[in-house]
Amino acid sequence: MAACDLYFVFLIFAAHKLTDAVKLNQPRVLLPIFNDKPVNLTLEVDERNCYKWTSSRQDLISVQPVYHGFSECAYEAVVTVRTRERRRNTAIVFAEEVQTGAMLRCDVIVDKISSLNVWTATRQLYLEEAPAIFELHAFDSQGNEFFTLEGIEFNWDISEHDSKKPPAMRFLTISKSPYHTVPPALEKFEAAGIKGYMILLEGINTGTSKITITMPYAEYSNVKPLEIYISVLANIIIEPSEVTILKKDSISFRILQLKMDKPHDITKSNQYFLEVEDATVASLMGNTATDKNTKGPSALLTVAEPNKLGISLLPHNWVTVEGERHEVAFDLYSPDGQKVNNDIGQYTDIYFQGLHTCRRLSPFVAISFVHLQSEVDGFVVENRKQHSRLV
Repeated sequence: MAACDLYFVFLIFAAHKLTDAVKLNQPRVLLPIFNDKPVNLTLEVDERNCYKWTSSRQDLISVQPVYHGFSECAYEAVVTVRTRERRRNTAIVFAEEVQTGAMLRCDVIVDKISSLNVWTATRQLYLEEAPAIFELHAFDSQGNEFFTLEGIEFNWDISEHDSKKPPAMRFLTISKSPYHTVPPALEKFEAAGIKGYMILLEGINTGTSKITITMPYAEYSNVKPLEIYISVLANIIIEPSEVTILKKDSISFRILQLKMDKPHDITKSNQYFLEVEDATVASLMGNTATDKNTKGPSALLTVAEPNKLGISLLPHNWVTVEGERHEVAFDLYSPDGQKVNNDIGQYTDIYFQGLHTCRRLSPFVAISFVHLQSEVDGFVVENRKQHSRLV
């Protein structure tokens, strides 16, 4: 009798372990309701055993098992929203393992869409660069996000604030982009020229455009159109992007435009210009303009006094062999440790005097202690550190 009891307990324990190990790919989902657009979702068990699929509310959703080959076993099922009643409801999908009776479930909530939002990595596009993905997300009245928008059509429109200006961007089909792969859920839409929950935008002219997204369904005419503004900029950088100099020194900045990942010098172009935010720190010679409506990238210019002189033996920094020739590099540093621009100042009367040479540590290396005397001419600094930004 004891042996039978132990065997029974073991079976119950094994069944619980099996239930804990096997899972559905989605335990809980929120699906939208449409009058004439069935929304589908595929549920899948992570172990390919035989399952019987049922729904607690066939008036809300239907469950169709997916059979593979001639097998009568189904570890997948397609859930389809059937109700047209525009209010929140819940149904439960059950997947029962035929041999053990282990039960899996997924709660399926159906509701109407109340609002839209768009996800994107950036709201700034660059000329002659890769297009950007814009993906829609839908929410119910409580702010819960719908699990899928597959198979749902959306209207995406581009408009310009100034009708006289050319459009700043255009739609690009995902299949024509060398940077992206068409999601399986959008393959039919791509072939038919229909826009779904995901689109690509490519910048073609500098400027700003308004993107308006609406739902072309009568039952969702009350959903507020979603409007976003996207800017298209030339991919401009200022070189150097950050530099420290001494007072009364000067430095040259360049404006570079990236085209297909290659920099092009456009400093002399009339389309772009530089200006200094704080004229009490530094002044700008040349490259000015009257149109200052559009802000671009910036560079940080720091004016500081010298604090420390650094010396390096190139290329190995004080590692050498007898008879080898080297260059000695001198670097100035500000009080906060920032290296001062190498092109500034003039070093004169530099003398070296060997004070002591230690014994050889190996057949190739010797260490020397050197005394350095140098002068740095032309430094007149009143303020210890000042910043200005070039834009």
